[in-house]
Amino acid sequence: MGGCFDSECQRLDIAMLRRAGALNLEPGEIKDGRLMPSPDDPTGGAVVWGVEADEHGRPEGVALLRRTPGGGSVEQAVLLTTTPCTYGGVRHWFVCPAQGCGRRVRVLYLAPSATHFACRHCASVVYASTRATPSERLARREAKIESRMGWPDEYGGPRPRGMHRRTFKRLSTLHTVLSLHRHEQALDSVLKQEGLAGIGPT
Repeated sequence: MGGCFDSECQRLDIAMLRRAGALNLEPGEIKDGRLMPSPDDPTGGAVVWGVEADEHGRPEGVALLRRTPGGGSVEQAVLLTTTPCTYGGVRHWFVCPAQGCGRRVRVLYLAPSATHFACRHCASVVYASTRATPSERLARREAKIESRMGWPDEYGGPRPRGMHRRTFKRLSTLHTVLSLHRHEQALDSVLKQEGLAGIGPT
């Protein structure tokens, strides 16, 4: 399967524009900013983005300017569209600029070898989590709990200050179950590789 991982790509996210105030402008107002390259793509350059509101204060699109490693530049325009929300207001979306696409998407990606942003499908982006083995997914869940608890390693630690005892007990139990399940899967994998799966008392 081809493509690149999402962690290797630069991401242009509607949420980022919203946080920057670029989707709530006065008529004729311009908002701009910089999008830094992914840490996993050291060849990528920073992207300068700009949004200009029309005479009604509606942001119609995003102008992008990216400096390339060779000293050149790439310009791109991405249209914005909206859909109504159930309780009023609108939700903004990018319109994928790839030829023949036009999907409404929340995130656009710039793959390491690409010249322009596109949606996940057109950029052939693969989420790293979909490539992870069951054991790796369990380890990731364990690591999230360890990070929340402030534990230095997988062997646990004291209850974090300010955390309710019930929450601590629940997370500690879940961490233990995940750890046991992960080690069980690792053992099963070794037994299968050695041709010993299914041998022993049932």
